[in-house]
Amino acid sequence: MSGSRWAASHTFWSEHTVDALLVQNKQDFWVGADALATQRHQLTDTGLQFRARFSEENRVFATLLQPDGAAQALLENGEIFTVREAAPPSSRAFLEASSGDFSPTGLAAIGGYEGRLTVLQNGATLWSVDAHDGEIGACAISSDNQLVLSAGYVALKLWQIGASEPLLELSGHLDLINDCAVSADGALLVSCSCDGTARVWSGRSGETLQILREDAGEGLASCAFTPDGKAVVGGTWQGRLLLWDASSGQVLWRSQAHTLPVMDVLISSDGTEIVSLSLDGTVQISDRDTGAPLRMLPTIDEDHPYKGSLTPDGRRLLVGTYSGALLEAQLHRWSLAELFPDSDVPLRTVIQATWRQAQVFGTPLPQSHDIPQLMPLGRE
Repeated sequence: MSGSRWAASHTFWSEHTVDALLVQNKQDFWVGADALATQRHQLTDTGLQFRARFSEENRVFATLLQPDGAAQALLENGEIFTVREAAPPSSRAFLEASSGDFSPTGLAAIGGYEGRLTVLQNGATLWSVDAHDGEIGACAISSDNQLVLSAGYVALKLWQIGASEPLLELSGHLDLINDCAVSADGALLVSCSCDGTARVWSGRSGETLQILREDAGEGLASCAFTPDGKAVVGGTWQGRLLLWDASSGQVLWRSQAHTLPVMDVLISSDGTEIVSLSLDGTVQISDRDTGAPLRMLPTIDEDHPYKGSLTPDGRRLLVGTYSGALLEAQLHRWSLAELFPDSDVPLRTVIQATWRQAQVFGTPLPQSHDIPQLMPLGRE
């Protein structure tokens, strides 16, 4: 029967049924079993754990987890703290910041209240320029460490690091710009504003390629590209998440993920999950394709998540808060290779063991996953 649904059961498939499934559609069933296995990862999340508190008066504008496990945080007062295990946090002070960003390799961009944009490398000034007439509300470094996008009140500038003049000047927003990002390949730029729109710009010409609108008229507080650059996720001041097609501007889904502003949105490197940080005191992990909530990570001591970062493998999350704290969570993602590391185990055993694994965890199998083109799931 096509379209049979997975359902929780305390019995197992018969060998005959498993054999028939394998013969009829081995690959599709493997995909189904792997989807089931990946559903288990939330059961080993640690939740958000306290890592350090720097200052209750200064927001954390950017975070980075280095390969050696050290965590970095850029604070509003211009200090960059480094936190290592079994050692007190160390810091260096730079110009007072109104925004900031870390590249994956550790470059730090600091946007100042007086409009100065500075890039640091290994704690030393690499480049600095008077970028805007007033406060820089957001800045973003490209993944290749060559470009910085900075946002003034209603206009943006794209800079080649080391240059004295911008490559591009971008205008079109009608109200305060709150966030901006550069696509992985540098070909696209995105910005979002209190005017209720996000704009996708050409990173080559500066042309507005698409205006992404929030139908409810809510101002947008945060935005990011998916890894392939084909979609944009945005968070509103009223706690909603939206995903747009970057090319057509179509809203693919919207979700009331939070009750207060979504200050940052992160996307896993494989593009399957969205992590949203909200001033309501929670971090939500949502499915990228549907917007469905996968799990919620509450903070501790009433800290309000403000800005965060994911490690490239998506397994560690750093959260900087509005009140100067640094939190961390382990996000485990099961794979069949981890659940069943013995490559010699027959696929039949893997499927049956995967089913049993769900019963051991005591979690119902996902009711929303149709497994098409398979025979009925006969059980003993």
